[in-house]
Amino acid sequence: MLEEAGLRRARAIVIVTAADADNVFITLSARSMNPEIHIHARGESELGLQHLRMAGANQAVAAYQWGALRLAASVMRPSVVDFLELSFPGRGAEIDLEEIRVAEGSPLVGQPIAAVERSATRLRIVALKRGDGPSTLIPDPATLVQAGDFMVAIGERDTLRRLG
Repeated sequence: MLEEAGLRRARAIVIVTAADADNVFITLSARSMNPEIHIHARGESELGLQHLRMAGANQAVAAYQWGALRLAASVMRPSVVDFLELSFPGRGAEIDLEEIRVAEGSPLVGQPIAAVERSATRLRIVALKRGDGPSTLIPDPATLVQAGDFMVAIGERDTLRRLG
């Protein structure tokens, strides 16, 4: 089934069956078929999450824990949760939160963050990830954009589409 789905040429896979054992088996199979693939897997228990990581999952998530945290946050900080829901495309207003990968040859390469933000109204770069380094929240406006950078931007959908 994984072969038919094109796993050998895929960049990522999401594994979300209902059983930890199945998710671990699929993770092991995917990792052996494509050592470079990025694996996101769902676990039911702390032990299941640990097994998924040992099997080669890049990210192991406990769905029920995330759901519980989301509910608690919506009670304690509802405005923050509403804001973060912008990260789900097409949610409500014409404003989105988007990840933009800067390609080689992009007109963004060599520009400072401040110039990118000035290039459109209602656009802010809120994070920058370069290489294997950690993400920088609210990057310095003088930082020059490089090919391969990932920028997290908030702005109007049309503006974000043009940047990407």
